[in-house]
Amino acid sequence: MRFTLFLAALPMLAQPAERAIQSESEVGVVEFSPDGSSVAGLCKDKKIRHWDVRSGELKKTITLEKATSSPALASTDTITTMIEDGSLAMWSLQTGDMTGHFDAGKQPVRRIVIAEQQKLLAGGTPAASNKSETTVHVWDAAGKERFAVPSGAGGVSATAISPDGATLVAATYDTDVRAWSTRDGELLKMITEIPVSTFVLKFTPDGKYLAAAGVDKTISIYDAKTWKLVRKLTGQPEMISTLAFSPDGKTIVTGGFNELRVKHPVHIVLWDFASGKMIRTLPAPRMVTSIAFSGDGKSVAVADGEKAVRLLPISR
Repeated sequence: MRFTLFLAALPMLAQPAERAIQSESEVGVVEFSPDGSSVAGLCKDKKIRHWDVRSGELKKTITLEKATSSPALASTDTITTMIEDGSLAMWSLQTGDMTGHFDAGKQPVRRIVIAEQQKLLAGGTPAASNKSETTVHVWDAAGKERFAVPSGAGGVSATAISPDGATLVAATYDTDVRAWSTRDGELLKMITEIPVSTFVLKFTPDGKYLAAAGVDKTISIYDAKTWKLVRKLTGQPEMISTLAFSPDGKTIVTGGFNELRVKHPVHIVLWDFASGKMIRTLPAPRMVTSIAFSGDGKSVAVADGEKAVRLLPISR
């Protein structure tokens, strides 16, 4: 595999080296291995590719033989696809082994998220009575449905589960964000003040705060107990498509996309979480689909739908 080295221009700062690892297929989602030695890409051809971070060498390729849909990352080590019999399958990102599967009603489940310690899986489907409405489901590890709750109109646009597994949040295209108890489906809060669609929801690593971002180019930070708005981070030049927290929770990185076309130059923005200030920006050639921090917080991997994974050094 060819490993390309080039420089990313940074405003008013020294230019750290950016590396691009080439892929045989378009990369939609990226994630680092637990020890940080490799980076995995979920590719359009339904394969998982693992590359060595230092050399860029392709270490292994995993083919998801029974998958009928492109893989989606549901947690840091679990991906999901629909398989040939119409059921939902979970796979290990690191080994490619199928770790479970169950019948979800043979309808597409969107925006799947997993609470690994509690062995819960959640996602949205069209409502049975009205396809324009959305239902959010929570299943246990055996595939038994714990509850199903109405979640608004237009489909699920983002989901997240708190680090302790106690709270599920979901955004729908009707612009509302809802929070439920994963124990019994009790609606804890409906956030209605976000005027446009939310595309990404992320809890801080300690679970104390929830970040919501999307069309309004703003990161809204909510207290995850009171659900009060704590602060807003503004300055992303485009709509926000993806977001990640550093392992220590001190830094946020966001990726943008242009409202007119996917193949349009955009920005990756680094933020200080405590102050809400923008630290720096990096250029991206097109819509950023996925960002992941390394375990030490010193670099991020970026996917933008091209046949490459970009590795960016992060320094504050």
